[in-house]
Amino acid sequence: MIQGNTIGVDEPQPPYGLSYSSQAPPLFAQPFIAAATGQEHLQPYPIDFPPLNATVNHPNPNINYAPYVGQAGMTEPAPWNTYPYNESFFFSIERQLQRNTVVNLSYVGSEAHHLLLVYSNNPGNPALCLYLSNPANVAPGTATCGPFAESAIYTTASGQTIYGTRGPFGYNYGNDDYEGSIGNSAFPRA
Repeated sequence: MIQGNTIGVDEPQPPYGLSYSSQAPPLFAQPFIAAATGQEHLQPYPIDFPPLNATVNHPNPNINYAPYVGQAGMTEPAPWNTYPYNESFFFSIERQLQRNTVVNLSYVGSEAHHLLLVYSNNPGNPALCLYLSNPANVAPGTATCGPFAESAIYTTASGQTIYGTRGPFGYNYGNDDYEGSIGNSAFPRA
């Protein structure tokens, strides 16, 4: 089930797409530089379009994929989506109390189910990030975990290298999103 919003939003990232999502909040005047760290990201334009016959079994050998790792920003419909629906309620009682007096009590409400929501399919692990945010748990002089650092590389105090906190797809993929039909709404709320 694909809604119109899904079709309008889904665009792959370079080298196969025409949109770009920064791996970290960028500078406005320099969109390929992370504002917090000054790290320079790949400037993917102009795009060299792959041949139309490129597939998983017949990949394009002319593209160096190393600069495109980690991939980020691709939103896709969740494969288990279903159709949204709405339930509306109306209940009313009207009684005449006297000749010129009428009492009317009414309730109007609605509930919607399977609404489209966007959520990460490769989120950061909050417990791991919390552990890595403590300077005592990382090697001296190395980075600690914090906001927008899910894809950073960390070295623990014992010398172990941890390639980001993201899962299940790991370090090479950023905050790719699902558009899932998992939302609900109710009016009025009880």
